Amino acid sequence: MRAMWGTMRAELVGAGGVVERNAYLTKRYIWWDVAWFIWTVANTLTIVFIAKGVESSGVEFDVNEYMTYLLIGAVVWAYLGVLFGFLMETVAWERWEGTIEYTGSCAPSSCSASARSSSACRCPMRTSSQRSSFSPSPRSRSSGSGS
Repeated sequence: MRAMWGTMRAELVGAGGVVERNAYLTKRYIWWDVAWFIWTVANTLTIVFIAKGVESSGVEFDVNEYMTYLLIGAVVWAYLGVLFGFLMETVAWERWEGTIEYTGSCAPSSCSASARSSSACRCPMRTSSQRSSFSPSPRSRSSGSGS
């Protein structure tokens, strides 16, 4: 029971650190947050007012209903855009720091069941020289096509 509380406390301390870091970043970059919020609202309203433009062309339909559909779609799209942008940035940062493994060549199906449970099937972490390089490792060129 004591071990469980110790683990829970450690997890809460880690979560508190994340919240504290985000609070400091928000305080530091509040005006950028405001600017991006205004841009997102303007972009969303631009999409919503498409229904008003269609109405002015003489088409008969319920403008408020279509504006509601466009508003919901634009808000969801903006939310997903921010969410996936944040996830992309996090993965890129972790890869650059070398704290996330590249799993492209380490397919779990290529490991036996006993190897999966051991460290024999894991991808090796990149070295510091690989971290600074953005290009893939050099490939050998084939000499089969006329030279």
